[in-house]
Amino acid sequence: MAADWLDLLFTGLAGLSAFVTIAAALIKAVVYLWRTPEVRPGAFSRGRLKALAQMRDDARTTGELATYLDSELALEKFRTASGISANPQQMVALMRLFRLGLWERKEVRSVARYLKVSPIWPCPRIEIGRPEEIEAICALVISVALPLSGALVWAALIVKLPFYGFLLGALAFLFSVVLAGWVGKAWGDLRSAKRIKAYLDDHPHILQSAGQAASQVKAAA
Repeated sequence: MAADWLDLLFTGLAGLSAFVTIAAALIKAVVYLWRTPEVRPGAFSRGRLKALAQMRDDARTTGELATYLDSELALEKFRTASGISANPQQMVALMRLFRLGLWERKEVRSVARYLKVSPIWPCPRIEIGRPEEIEAICALVISVALPLSGALVWAALIVKLPFYGFLLGALAFLFSVVLAGWVGKAWGDLRSAKRIKAYLDDHPHILQSAGQAASQVKAAA
């Protein structure tokens, strides 16, 4: 009787764990697709960069069109090199952060989604709103719950399928750990953004000079 109850418990927990895993994957996929304009695949970016360069090299390209293509070429080169889609002010600010060398490159990339610009601001700002914080907290909770769910699935499979359950459960657990790392990236990005923001709050001249440089580039164009 005890074995039957244990079997039923593990089966129910395994089903719940599978549901949580699938739901987390779907939510993360929706968020990722929602933000796809921010990051472009390398092949697509290189193809667009080549097309822009060819149009700019055309001797018939002059005037405002040439100026526009110069600006787009600069942005596309930055996008190809960094994987980040940005406007001129954001591009200059991010390059300034990269050159400081105080943080890992992936940490600076994580700031891109929080770097905001406004016509009334003299320079870009790192803005972290309540929705981003809620998303990051949810990502942290899910990233912790997923490996636990994977462990429950592993245990349930061992109970249900003693011979194959260990291997199948191990694969399920490994998948849950990989998925947890993917989902939990939002929490890591938020922590990196907060660290960089704290530094910039103490050294505001960094982004202020970046804003001035972006204005000079725009005026020169």
